[in-house]
Amino acid sequence: MPVAPTRNNRQGQPLTVLLRSIISEYPAGGGVLRELCQNADDAGADAIEFVLDTQHPTENLLHKGLAEFQGISLLAYNNKPFTEKDFESLMRIGDAFKGVIIRLPLRNQDQAIRSKIVEDNLFTSQKDIEDVFQLFTNELMESLLFLRNLRSITLRIDNTTFAKAESTVPNETKNDRGEDPINEGYRQVFVEKSKERHESDLVMEISILRIAEPGTAASETKVKYAISHHLRKSAEDENLQEWARNHKLFPWVTIANPLDKTPDFDGRLFTTLPLPIQTRHPAHTHGIFSITPDRSNIHCGGDTTMSSNSATLLGAQWNQWLLHECVPHAWVRNLEFMRNQNFSPGWDCWPAGGQGELGQLWMGILGTVLTKVVENGLGLLPTVSGMLRPAEEVAFTLDIPEDLHLALRDTRAQVAFPPADRRKEISALDHQQIGLEYLSPSTGRRHLTSIKDSEALLRLGIEPRMVLLDYILSDPQVREFESCEAPLIPLSDGTFRGFEIPAS
Repeated sequence: MPVAPTRNNRQGQPLTVLLRSIISEYPAGGGVLRELCQNADDAGADAIEFVLDTQHPTENLLHKGLAEFQGISLLAYNNKPFTEKDFESLMRIGDAFKGVIIRLPLRNQDQAIRSKIVEDNLFTSQKDIEDVFQLFTNELMESLLFLRNLRSITLRIDNTTFAKAESTVPNETKNDRGEDPINEGYRQVFVEKSKERHESDLVMEISILRIAEPGTAASETKVKYAISHHLRKSAEDENLQEWARNHKLFPWVTIANPLDKTPDFDGRLFTTLPLPIQTRHPAHTHGIFSITPDRSNIHCGGDTTMSSNSATLLGAQWNQWLLHECVPHAWVRNLEFMRNQNFSPGWDCWPAGGQGELGQLWMGILGTVLTKVVENGLGLLPTVSGMLRPAEEVAFTLDIPEDLHLALRDTRAQVAFPPADRRKEISALDHQQIGLEYLSPSTGRRHLTSIKDSEALLRLGIEPRMVLLDYILSDPQVREFESCEAPLIPLSDGTFRGFEIPAS
């Protein structure tokens, strides 16, 4: 018979310590606004407002001690009604809950000194929140890209709009449940598990209205993105999938390519909302990644001393699988969608090329995307003429002189020549194995013959014709020359002819 314990030394934890540990996991500043946006989206709200309330009403209070909490506050409002379950959640400190309106009084100097929750003695001023609003405005448009429900985010100071972002999807369709395609796919793949995968595409238009200074006119900016979603029921690795399910991670990735690109655009990683990670890609990449507690990075597995069962290492494996298996599928689909919408995606819409970076899992996907495009015969390879063609119709090259490049461009030849920053990663591929034919004098003769009657070639000046002529004569395959019918040989009458021998 076991001996009964003489006393019970149960561990006790003050509520202030519990709150301190919760607050420490939330990044200061705009991170709080992001979390509230996420909560509103999860609750099914389509609009949220953040209001900096500078009023100080102290009348009609239940207790005079409440007066110190009636100062400046931040209000968060979303348009999803409270449910009975939400009220129950409010009773449990530390549990997530979906709300309609949350009031966060700003901590004054006296409260900061007395606080046992955040012991830095720092208080929050109206200027601090205005600065947070300003910083959050810079990412307001992007914050709407991958939210399933939220379509409007407003920042106000009292009754004056500070900034407002709204997203619309032209010609959006909904099923008989009122679900758009991404919410329908989310339910079927992740909730009901009735489908193995779901893919959908859309063009999203986002507008933002902002006021630079009080009393000045508002300025409006509009952007468009081509967005492609890729959802899977599970990963092929059962152990990895079980770990991911236990950590509430699921295979959902998305590519958002801006349709009006600017030279300074730098893609970011998202886990529904933006992460502070620039990728150098020309598009934003969303995935349900395994991220660090402070949301500052994703797990990349750089520490070789970690156990094979550690959460950090498994998180890195999950991220590796998402980025190198799922993201290329979504990216290829995104390129197809843009082509079908007549946006003609050039190399500036493809993934950036890896340059040997260490610890950046989001790099090194260009080769996989190119391989999928070539092996599946997709007409997506950008040529020097600006056209999109399948690999079987294209001569590929990674190194040609500038004058030859310009001459091929002006003839509208079907030659693919990726930009310099993408050539290193592409050069590592086995081009013959995946089905790429490289540009050579021989393939040049054949491709130029195929466009011998084109207006672009017939109107070409003598200098670029001589560049092309020198190139196609630069190998010893003399017997092949007569098969080149491209009009490149200059005649005394000012015309040009090919190498073919007349039948007479």
